[in-house]
Amino acid sequence: MHSNHVNHHLIQMTPCMAMDAICLLTRPTDTSYYRPIPEMEALVANIRQRLGSAEDNCQNIAFSNLGLMVCAYTDNIGLESLDLDGLTDIFRDGERLRKVVKAKTTNEFLASFIHPTLDMMIEQQWNVEFCRRLNNLKYIGFEGIWREKVLPLVQTDIKRKYQTLEGANIQALLTDISKMKGCPPIQDVKIFVSYFSYPTAFTLYNNSYLDCVENFDTFRIVAHELMHGFADAALVKAYREYVAADPYLSREYERLMKGSGDEEEFVTAADFYLQFLHGGKTKAALLPALKNIYGGMMPTALVLFDMLCQEPAAPADYNGWLLDKFGSGAMPGGRTGEYRERVMEGV
Repeated sequence: MHSNHVNHHLIQMTPCMAMDAICLLTRPTDTSYYRPIPEMEALVANIRQRLGSAEDNCQNIAFSNLGLMVCAYTDNIGLESLDLDGLTDIFRDGERLRKVVKAKTTNEFLASFIHPTLDMMIEQQWNVEFCRRLNNLKYIGFEGIWREKVLPLVQTDIKRKYQTLEGANIQALLTDISKMKGCPPIQDVKIFVSYFSYPTAFTLYNNSYLDCVENFDTFRIVAHELMHGFADAALVKAYREYVAADPYLSREYERLMKGSGDEEEFVTAADFYLQFLHGGKTKAALLPALKNIYGGMMPTALVLFDMLCQEPAAPADYNGWLLDKFGSGAMPGGRTGEYRERVMEGV
């Protein structure tokens, strides 16, 4: 058993007003796809009312991209105490932000979406508009509202998240993530816990991610979010060609891409495998959950998970392992593939 003290040392969870401000300003207005929290929706409505009708939600850029920019720009340093003035300063000089973040986001998968997003933001001067909205948030007293109404709730949520990790072997999990991604050893993980991102979690920069309140599958979320950011262009190309060759896989891929990126099936297969290795869960218990995740949009992840479970240990260079599976003919075709059918049935 690994003590809670060990997990506190390896995993640092913290509230962050700056991240909550980003998530509030770019928060989706459609609540039909998740179970709303009444008190949260009332607070959001109250803040929007104070901002005025002209301050309707601004979703030019997803909050996951904005959060990634801020984390890369600051190297995750000092974000816990960053106020709205400090956050505004980061976005005010768009050219400096673009230069710094592009230099730090060199992974092909990350660069493929964050670099064009930075260019679009600067060219359309959306960073200037975002600064204006941050100033308005400060004017209506958001910092005080956050400290009084949001901070205590997030602090309570963090305590519950730590409790879910009691007994988990976090060191073994982080070691295998480093091995699979081929990255330096992960010494610690920083998790920013947000109120206004609910129900969304997303990967940030350099072994950090944002989690939302009321999300207590913490072991799985650590595995999932830290596995992101490894795929190269060759792997994405091989994956797209594989799913495009079959109508069933192509249809599920199109559904998945409405809310995810090309790494999602690889990362989900890996996080379920890491739960199998280090999370105390059996393959038989994990298969139904993986089959139903995202409304059944991940048939390829299901097969990859099954293949991973047949390995004697976590594979080094997961990117290369996946390329080999797609290139060697090991992957079954569509719904009618006999191997796929057996996995889907949990055999």
